[in-house]
Amino acid sequence: MAEKMDTILQMLEQMNQQMDKGFGEVNERIGKLESETAGNTERLERMEERMISMEGRMSAVEKTILSMDGRLSSVEETVASMDGRLSSVEAAVASIEGRMGTMEETIISVEGRLDRMEGDITIIKDAVVHNLTETRSHVKHFEKMQERQQRVIELLSLRAFEHEADIRDIRRMLNHQ
Repeated sequence: MAEKMDTILQMLEQMNQQMDKGFGEVNERIGKLESETAGNTERLERMEERMISMEGRMSAVEKTILSMDGRLSSVEETVASMDGRLSSVEAAVASIEGRMGTMEETIISVEGRLDRMEGDITIIKDAVVHNLTETRSHVKHFEKMQERQQRVIELLSLRAFEHEADIRDIRRMLNHQ
């Protein structure tokens, strides 16, 4: 019975280790998602700085256009080129925002799953503790019963020896008569 208890305890410890490992992997994935999000935020800040810089350059170009009518066609081509680049930057920013939204949804989903897992683990731990307590109670009861049975066996053995001695005495008395 003690071996079964040890086996059950070992199985529970293995399950606990596997759950800890699973939580470690989930935490590691969450850490990766957080670092990716931080990287995207830095990229957005750099893009905003670049956009601010481009706006400054566009203002300078507009001043140059106003002051230089002779170069108007060349400046218009430069502005058109800048508009194309600005559109690419805006598209990249929109793409990054979309990815960030997806990451936020993923993080929310992972957090929800973690909350459910934590609840399940609490239920499992409570059930295991309850079962362990019950099992220990049963083991103690069986041990007490076994001790009682052992005492009864010893008592019966002693009485059997006494009866055999009495029977031998009676036979001797009958043989001597």
